Amino acid sequence: MIEDDQLPPETMIGELPSWCLDTYSREGRAALHAFLQGDSETARWVRAHVPAARRVNFLGTVVFRVEGQLCLQRLRWPVADELRRLVDFECHGRDCADATEVLQLMRDDISLLNQVRARHA
Repeated sequence: MIEDDQLPPETMIGELPSWCLDTYSREGRAALHAFLQGDSETARWVRAHVPAARRVNFLGTVVFRVEGQLCLQRLRWPVADELRRLVDFECHGRDCADATEVLQLMRDDISLLNQVRARHA
């Protein structure tokens, strides 16, 4: 079966798509750090579950799962679906045995992150 992932809306920040401001750019890391200081549901979840020294990297991984690893025309079969589930929900490190909740929170808060990204670009 071939199926499209549900892609979040893409926002331009200056001349860049919002997803370019990620954990691998200085501006992106600054935006992730600032986002974590805010009052969003995602930021509160991360502060409650992840030690301070690992928060930006953890959030960067979550954001990648929400907006960077999606694709159109994903080929699906049982083994691939199970591997994707394992990576998406069970492989976020020792601070998060199941990322289901934080991934949904980030999906809901992506527009808030993009507002922070715009301020740090």
